[in-house]
Amino acid sequence: MSYIELISVAFILAIDAMTVSVTNGIRLRNCKLKDALLMAVFFGGFQFAMPLLGYAVGEKIASFVGIMAPFLACGILSFLGVRMIIESLKKEEEEKEETKERLGYGELTLQAIATSIDALAVGLSFCIMSDGGCGKLLSSAVIGIVAFGCSFTGAVLGKKVGKLFEKRAELAGGIILIVIGVKMLVEGFVK
Repeated sequence: MSYIELISVAFILAIDAMTVSVTNGIRLRNCKLKDALLMAVFFGGFQFAMPLLGYAVGEKIASFVGIMAPFLACGILSFLGVRMIIESLKKEEEEKEETKERLGYGELTLQAIATSIDALAVGLSFCIMSDGGCGKLLSSAVIGIVAFGCSFTGAVLGKKVGKLFEKRAELAGGIILIVIGVKMLVEGFVK
């Protein structure tokens, strides 16, 4: 894989993580630098680790992961999205206008897994490629760094967008997560 191909793949893999970071930035009442960095570390870290895990697992489960990845991603993101929508409707009923204060590590982990499953499949493809080109460790590092940068940028953008839609931020965020999950499922069948 050439460096240009690697960087292109890294940005493609980071799109979902960036979109979820935008959603998180919208949801948080006051998304601080610390919050944006935490999201970036989770998403970038999982995007780095998943290709390495995929490489380690090898060809034996490549077909299973390829088939199941869209279902897993859609399921996790839809679950989180529905939960956000329910929370926003409860808040509406209780006449609370506040958004979420902090994201929990469990929620961030689920989001990071859902958005990095495709990186696992990329890692599986590393094991059948020759050792020429960029190498698996460098490739995983580039993927992780790009996801880190995109996720951080997404969280900052989400904070700015969230101020425009304060009352409906969590509802919109839930809908966006479900749409991303469905998009990933559809893309899994179109391939």
